[in-house]
Amino acid sequence: GGNTNASYNTTLHLYNNATVTLDHVTITESASRGIYLNAYSTGTVARLTMTNSAVENNTNDGIYAYGSSGAHQLDISNSTIRNNSNGIDASQLASVSLSNNTFTNNTGYAAYLSFSAGTATVLGANSGSGNGRNGIALAGSIGQDTTLPANPGFPYIISSLTVNSGATLTLTEGVVVKPEYSNSSHFYVNG
Repeated sequence: GGNTNASYNTTLHLYNNATVTLDHVTITESASRGIYLNAYSTGTVARLTMTNSAVENNTNDGIYAYGSSGAHQLDISNSTIRNNSNGIDASQLASVSLSNNTFTNNTGYAAYLSFSAGTATVLGANSGSGNGRNGIALAGSIGQDTTLPANPGFPYIISSLTVNSGATLTLTEGVVVKPEYSNSSHFYVNG
């Protein structure tokens, strides 16, 4: 049942301190974004946990996280993100865990992750094909110790990333890192 035409702007909105857990759910055919996290108030954190689910066929981003003052936490595992503009486009990340996900045929990035002195707790066993930028893009600032595991055939794309003083970024054996195709991309490590 329900409207099967792509007429809704966003299927699921999470504001400020919202916490949502999705398991075995399909988010599909939004006229804009499938899931939109917006922690716009200072000191707030919007949290999304998603397992065994699909975010697909949305006109814009599958999962979009934006907030000028708050922060976002993503924990996504065993899910499929396909046929969106960007699979994931997330900023102001305090923490993110992406494990055992498949990203396919997103016209932009498979995943674009921009940290705000945050960390990636898990980024392993992800795969993708047919994406405009086939890999996990990393941007912003990492403020906590972070380890990047290898994702065979699915590189990390560095897009203006800074490792803050006191934090350590560890690249495990087999990790592939590629620069973003931009004159403004950089990779800084502060001591």
